[in-house]
Amino acid sequence: MSQDINQLKTQLQQLADLHASGTLPDAAYQDAKARLERQLLDTVMSGAASPIASAASTASEARPSVSRKMQWGMAAFVVATGAAGYYLVGTPSAWQVGPNTAPMSTSATDGNAGNDTGSGNSASPGSSAPHAMNQDQINAMVEGLANKLKAEPNNPEGWAMLARTYAALRRFDESLPAYRKAIEQRPADAQLYADYADALAVTQGSKLDGEPIKLIDKALSLDANNFKALSLSGTVAYDKQDYKAAASLWERAVQHAPADNPNLARQMQSALDDARQRAGLPVLKADATPSNSTPASNKQISGTVTLSPQLAGKVSPDDTVFIYAKAAQGPKMPLAIIRKQVRDLPYQFELTDAMAMAPQFKLSGFNEVIVNARISKSGDAMPQAGDWIGQSGTVKVGAQHLNIDIQDAIR
Repeated sequence: MSQDINQLKTQLQQLADLHASGTLPDAAYQDAKARLERQLLDTVMSGAASPIASAASTASEARPSVSRKMQWGMAAFVVATGAAGYYLVGTPSAWQVGPNTAPMSTSATDGNAGNDTGSGNSASPGSSAPHAMNQDQINAMVEGLANKLKAEPNNPEGWAMLARTYAALRRFDESLPAYRKAIEQRPADAQLYADYADALAVTQGSKLDGEPIKLIDKALSLDANNFKALSLSGTVAYDKQDYKAAASLWERAVQHAPADNPNLARQMQSALDDARQRAGLPVLKADATPSNSTPASNKQISGTVTLSPQLAGKVSPDDTVFIYAKAAQGPKMPLAIIRKQVRDLPYQFELTDAMAMAPQFKLSGFNEVIVNARISKSGDAMPQAGDWIGQSGTVKVGAQHLNIDIQDAIR
């Protein structure tokens, strides 16, 4: 239930941010806020909230969907409602497991914007759920952002936000000029190129041929570990039946999946397993453990995360705190992760195998790790300039009573 409650609290904060920025009109904000507050109360009183996310079960059923943390590099742009099913959480996805798989956007497989498997709202447009935001309100919100950008065009974050919002609403043709504007003003942003390639491919019938491939290559030239670009590049290889290349690219994608979205990592793993099978390579077993594994009884790490006094006034109580362990040598993907807020500090943590993002990358599979605690104002899983971080140094899996003080700026 705590996951549902945290999701609803996050949605309320995001609505407040949109309203404060002038993007969300008063009436739409008050209506959505009241509905979310009722939903939050219902969730708390019920004592048994249902799961928020529902992942595709196998690679053959659907290719991995892209969820809200594909909006790396900017604060999430979210309008959360229940009945309309709109939870604007990122970009479309032209990438798929196989060349004949039906296209799927972040929002839904049927063209509705409300069934994002990686984010949060399973209600579909036209359903009778009690937490709705009608189409006129959503359109007013989007038009408000577009008008703001006409008045203040030198705003790459705003253009990126508008582009991703259009994409989330499946208005892909309208998203393309906004992506181009964002890239003109921020030409070194790998994520923008990847998102632009994705949206452009959707307008081409979910085909990555031609310009999308160039955009994907550009993204990888700027960031060789960009998750979405790796995913799309793997799809290009898969569609050419170069399954070995697809597997190699998707294996890298799994290792660089968004740190706070294990659902997405698991879906990517399904695509990887499919490609490895077709390439005649052994599939990595879920219970496979490297030979240097740590005994299962000693697989947790515990300690306390504190905030340096020098950061007083520089961070907000609502800022996100990621606490995670990464292999000292090996994959960059977190082996276990917890998400909290600055208000929770000091926080006594325990990282375990249950917090793994992918079955073959767990704490018990490694002897030595580094534990990080990072404050993110945007809530973004990827480190950004302006974040604050503390590290443990290299420690043995099974270490206890670690003290991690967040005090260093990421530049």
